[in-house]
Amino acid sequence: MFLFMVSVDQVVRAHLLPNAYRDFHQAFRFPEIDSHVGELYVAPDWVIYEYHGYHEKMNWVRSAQFGVVLLNSVRAWMLSNDETRGTWKVIARDLAWLADRFRSHDSESA
Repeated sequence: MFLFMVSVDQVVRAHLLPNAYRDFHQAFRFPEIDSHVGELYVAPDWVIYEYHGYHEKMNWVRSAQFGVVLLNSVRAWMLSNDETRGTWKVIARDLAWLADRFRSHDSESA
């Protein structure tokens, strides 16, 4: 679940202005990861990067179930907020890689 939440947070953080992101973070207490190499945030898929093998420890089916609920909640919040309403389509597009990642590890969860 942590990996999923961080990935969503990274995409949202990249697209919202600071005030809107602050409001988002107050509504959704997702863990934040800051880059240590000069960028403000890390790439959204960094936490599911296969090099270290953490993807093998993830329960892909449970995460997919959690992700559906989570993304529906984020979508509802963004569409109900004038400042973020127009950003949802961009965020949804940038999160499309998640389905492919789930599919590559567990076709049942995608």
